[in-house]
Amino acid sequence: MPVTKITKAKINDQKPGTRDEYVWDDEIRGFGLKITPVGKLVYLLQYRLGGRSGRMRRYTIGEHGKDGWTPATARRRAKELRDEINRGVDPMEMRDRRKETPTFGAAFEEYSAEQKRIGQMRRKGSAARKGWKPLTAKMNDRMARLFFLPRFKNRLVTDISRADISALHREMGETPRQANNVLQLLSGFFNWLEKTGAPRPERNPVSGIDRYEEHAIERFLTGEELQRLSAALSEYEERARQQNYPVQIAEAAAIRLAIFTGMRVGEILPLEWDWIDFNKSEIALPDSKVGKRTVPLNAPAKAVLSELERSKSPYVFNGQNANSHLPTMQRAWRKIRKSAKLEDVHLHDLRHTHASVGVTSGAHMRLIAGLLGHSTTRTTERYAHIDADPLRAASETIAKRIEDAMSA
Repeated sequence: MPVTKITKAKINDQKPGTRDEYVWDDEIRGFGLKITPVGKLVYLLQYRLGGRSGRMRRYTIGEHGKDGWTPATARRRAKELRDEINRGVDPMEMRDRRKETPTFGAAFEEYSAEQKRIGQMRRKGSAARKGWKPLTAKMNDRMARLFFLPRFKNRLVTDISRADISALHREMGETPRQANNVLQLLSGFFNWLEKTGAPRPERNPVSGIDRYEEHAIERFLTGEELQRLSAALSEYEERARQQNYPVQIAEAAAIRLAIFTGMRVGEILPLEWDWIDFNKSEIALPDSKVGKRTVPLNAPAKAVLSELERSKSPYVFNGQNANSHLPTMQRAWRKIRKSAKLEDVHLHDLRHTHASVGVTSGAHMRLIAGLLGHSTTRTTERYAHIDADPLRAASETIAKRIEDAMSA
């Protein structure tokens, strides 16, 4: 068997024979070229693990001229394989394992799809587990796309280590809340792998990584700021009516409902007419962050909903077509807050403002928590005994004070 440096010139000199023939490289031990009777040129690496008594193995690197394989790329790959062998790793065993083990990207895609499916089933009342709601799914998909899928998607899911996750977390240190949210998402993913018995690292690589301390900034609108917001909302609505833009009219109404009720954005966007009882003055949410809950429908909020034009769509705030609701309020909110010179105010701050007006109106903290639908189970259980009448009265008081401030 000839031994020489495998180069492009040497490859061009090769002629097929009546059986497989081999040319071995004189620099990288075991690196060779197989020439088949039909003229195929195949790069390979021959190696033995376990000393002289070990079994001789031949690892196929690739066919010359296909998938980018050239003498140079095959040589680099042969060096990588030889380094693995020197560390005691069997390349063929690793390749077989890769066939059975999914990549991180494939496993996470399956996890994401299952969480979305469970979330849809839960909304229909047919799933015991939580899953992801539409807005949660959108947020998680965005985090995955931006922060860790480009980094991990092509690696075997079993090869992801705590060092990998810790490095990612450190790099996101300037945005601590986002970094912690990414850790939470990844922890849920690896826990799911364990529960389903899928291939996974020996232990959850997220465990043991300290979260960043978060300093939440809660913004409350003053009476003067509420007036500016009201003027900007009215201007936005008037322009939408003049130009006959029903989606923009719906966006403004959704923002007003957030102001007057303190409801979460995720509760407002998918709101359906069937959930609203104008006679009882309440909105019965079949699902929310804390499960089913009833929101008192105060007079200002009722006026907002009563002015909306109903269509065949089940949704209160229609999107571009009758089969969908508004996907977001962010586009409208950015324009409105800019017009009101409130660029530092976020949609969720409307919820904070609703609560702060309640406090200054003398409403008990337990009533306010009941109105907003507190997020923790322990607190929610403490509010379970609160009667609907005091809640409704508190809601009316808060909304009336906000309405008065906006119209002052």
